Amino acid sequence: MNLAFFGGTFDPPHKGHEMMIERCYNTFDQLLLIPNRVSPEKSDNPPISEFHRLSMLEIIINDKNIKIDTFELKSKQPNYTYYTIEYLMQNYNFSDLYMVIGEDQLSNLFNWYKFDFILENINIVCFKRKSFFIESLKLKNIKYVSFDYPCSSSKIRGMIKNDTPFKNEKLNQEVYKYIRDNNLYK
Repeated sequence: MNLAFFGGTFDPPHKGHEMMIERCYNTFDQLLLIPNRVSPEKSDNPPISEFHRLSMLEIIINDKNIKIDTFELKSKQPNYTYYTIEYLMQNYNFSDLYMVIGEDQLSNLFNWYKFDFILENINIVCFKRKSFFIESLKLKNIKYVSFDYPCSSSKIRGMIKNDTPFKNEKLNQEVYKYIRDNNLYK
């Protein structure tokens, strides 16, 4: 059985995340979403509460057989991928483990904590954007998926905070309603 995990802050989860989840859901035997408490690279900008982020993730998975694992949310240590992989190895049964990331994260991979362990123990599925220009790493365990959906959670947060109109195709309508109903990102 192959197991894929897709981690991130999901603050908020947008249509790009949703499209990546849908593609992985149809590719792997099991898909885990692993929201983090605070990304080690973004500790100066903490996300909204985990309750709201989990609620929005539940909206976009829409009762599919996708599990949201709260390991990183409950962890007291920094949310390094290394610890998540160790956790998955101890708590899930699989023949192959895949990490789903965007190209922006791949460009920084060699700066990650214990990146050599990561590369030795998992496969990487990288959603590659046309607008992001890094040379593809030629490693045997990285599979590139063409994907060019121009969307950013930080831009969406900024637009909501500043009452800037944006095209609703960037957010699931139920997620957008949830954000409005709960007065998030103001």
